[in-house]
Amino acid sequence: MPAIPLYTVTLLNIVIESFLYGVFLILNTSSLVLMIYPRHETPSGFRVPWSRRFKKALKKPMFIGATFLFIGVTGHWITTIMRIFIALTKYKEGIAPQEYYADVSQGIYTIKAVFLEMGLIAADAMLVYRLWLVYDKNYYIITAPLLTLLGLVVCSFGIVNKFAHYPPGQSIFSTGTEAWTVSDAVLSLVTNAYSTAMIAWRIFLTERRNESTGARFASSTSLKSVLAIFIESALLYTAWTVVFIAASAAESYIETIMASCCAVVAGISFSLINVRIGMGWAKISPTASASTSMSHMFRIDDPRQTTMHESPPPIQTPAVNHQVKNRTQSPSEIVSFPDDSPDCNRRDNQERAWNLFFSPTCED
Repeated sequence: MPAIPLYTVTLLNIVIESFLYGVFLILNTSSLVLMIYPRHETPSGFRVPWSRRFKKALKKPMFIGATFLFIGVTGHWITTIMRIFIALTKYKEGIAPQEYYADVSQGIYTIKAVFLEMGLIAADAMLVYRLWLVYDKNYYIITAPLLTLLGLVVCSFGIVNKFAHYPPGQSIFSTGTEAWTVSDAVLSLVTNAYSTAMIAWRIFLTERRNESTGARFASSTSLKSVLAIFIESALLYTAWTVVFIAASAAESYIETIMASCCAVVAGISFSLINVRIGMGWAKISPTASASTSMSHMFRIDDPRQTTMHESPPPIQTPAVNHQVKNRTQSPSEIVSFPDDSPDCNRRDNQERAWNLFFSPTCED
């Protein structure tokens, strides 16, 4: 079977990347809008000025990550379109597009690599941030993905530097370039696989604990549904990265398509989670209490819990003798409040972590 010409692969890449960019643009824009105008907001909240909303959104890590992701993916797509125009009009008057695309020493290719790596770093960083929230901001849990994320940053600088000093006429599959690109993809894959597995495990444990204690969602959507949302979105990028690594190992020009679309696929995966949750897949209970963050998502089927919000019966105070002698209170007379126990505090912290994970629009 004859090899697919590079020029044909490039045209196919433009079509695929443009289609994926359109999907990403809709999802990412919707995600940003939902962070500025949350779906669960009361009608009175819509009277808040847009400038004030935007300033508040800038304090949300998810909003900042989505913005950087948008810049990276959009910049990469623009440079892809610019290259086709240069190849067909400016480079040798458009008579040698195959030669132009084979030469990656062009300055615009370096700029394209910068935007690509920017998008990948932003997507992976937001995934690690979600993992950090799920485990109640535990830094030990994110030590491994932080190291792989740092490795991704180093590889990104190496790739950009390699293309900035690329010898004209050298194949894109040269040993030095291939080592950087494959390492870049593997590190991103490890970050996604680890973070996805750890988050999925946390969701599974929480669901099993809820079933054993009688807790359930305040809406019909269960944690298993949220788990499916997250895994479906994460597997999209994971599968794409695996194919990219295989194409690179085979030195196939298909690798060009997979590499060019890595950032936009990562952006789609990231935005899918935000939009599907922001649109109500993980609904928030309208009767939830504001004092506990997880009460936005769970309602516990416990009579002792439900009666806490009811008006207590009137208390009749009997007459007492105020001349009470000082005495030491026995341990049996000491009242213990369950809400002040370490287990409850730990549960409240975990509930807050889940609330931030499922509702990025509600970030502090």
